[in-house]
Amino acid sequence: MQDAKEFTRLAIVFSKGRGPGSGAGISLRVSLSCHPEWSRASTGPVDLNRYPSLVEGMISMKTLLLIHGMFMTPESWKAWIPFFENRGYRVIAPAWPLHDRPVADMVRAHPDTALGKLEYGDVVASYNRVLDTLGEPPIVIGHSMGGLVAQTLLAQGRVAAAVALEPAPPVGVKSLAWSHVRSNFPLVNPFVSGKTPLRMDLDKFSYVFVNGMTDSARAAAWSTFAVPESRLVARTSGDKKWRIDFAKAHAPLLFVSGGEDNCIPASLVRKARDRYVAAGSGADLREFADRNHFITGKPGWEKVAASVAGWIDSVVAEKSTR
Repeated sequence: MQDAKEFTRLAIVFSKGRGPGSGAGISLRVSLSCHPEWSRASTGPVDLNRYPSLVEGMISMKTLLLIHGMFMTPESWKAWIPFFENRGYRVIAPAWPLHDRPVADMVRAHPDTALGKLEYGDVVASYNRVLDTLGEPPIVIGHSMGGLVAQTLLAQGRVAAAVALEPAPPVGVKSLAWSHVRSNFPLVNPFVSGKTPLRMDLDKFSYVFVNGMTDSARAAAWSTFAVPESRLVARTSGDKKWRIDFAKAHAPLLFVSGGEDNCIPASLVRKARDRYVAAGSGADLREFADRNHFITGKPGWEKVAASVAGWIDSVVAEKSTR
């Protein structure tokens, strides 16, 4: 079997044109799902003049890297993958370490001692290994803790652009909103060992992820998507070594918030975005008043995906005309 790098070379050779949705050129979409480490499961213009020359040569016209968040697997992207593939993008959605098993298997394995040892740095390193196999920097979309990983990769200069959906806050960005504290305290509770994985029951999942949905929809989402998680990922994401220099030049960055999100309130997302703006490096923000933390799966997810796609398309289109 050819490795992922060979598949990527094929896609680069045959993917030509003016960008996704342009209808021009030749496009060969190659599925990377056979690689053992990879699982499939309102718009406006972007002013690239706001971004430094570091962007030059960095925009990948075809590749999207999706990064899921805590308590999830790549299955959480199952609607978004075909959505973006149908727009002409090649989409890869690798699992975090120890998250490449079916949901039911992970639930049966709880408590998994190996999972309990997983740290934020392990997750970042796993995506850097994926990036090492690609022939060009992709555009990354991350949700929740995956949105923080996306910012870390952006700060490292590894990606062409980043979208942070309801992202966990970077080091130094905090919120005392009660819904945020209530949602996240079980992960950082000092009276519970950090090496003990956490499995959300339906009531907890309903508050953190799927508030505002019907009882049947909440139960279906919990049984289909929710997996046990390492507390250490959240705890170690706040280590000083992961501090982001908000003033440092970076590629385009979009934040997306949900007005009904208990876990990562819209006010916290705005606060993170404002740190980049205040420091002069810039970032964009789009807010959706009716979205909870299940932004990738709650009915109506298409309007969020379409807005993100519009932002990405405008980044690519602007780059292609420079």
